[in-house]
Amino acid sequence: MLLRCADTASGDRGCFADSVDAAKYLVPCAHTPRSQFDYMGMSVRTSDWRYSTFCAWDGATLAADWDRCHGAELYDHRRDTQIYDVDDNGEPFNLAGQAATRGVEEQLHALLRRRFAK
Repeated sequence: MLLRCADTASGDRGCFADSVDAAKYLVPCAHTPRSQFDYMGMSVRTSDWRYSTFCAWDGATLAADWDRCHGAELYDHRRDTQIYDVDDNGEPFNLAGQAATRGVEEQLHALLRRRFAK
């Protein structure tokens, strides 16, 4: 499980990148100093796609460790019919890791890395 940060008050892990139990979800990340995050989720959106990944976070440099990224998500928005249509917005199907979309994923990962580079 990828953990974004710890609840510094109680020591409990609170923000989960890959599975959130709604009954337990709190927002300790809002109160955790950015130097103490474990992972940072980052996204980039084009007119056709949304790509996200979760990278280990270096609290000393406040930067992503691009060699330790996990949990990629790639969503096709080319057929979106309505901007707020959550049932038909391309996001029920994560296309990351599929051979057919490998080129798109690599291109968007590079774009994301450039966008968030210091």
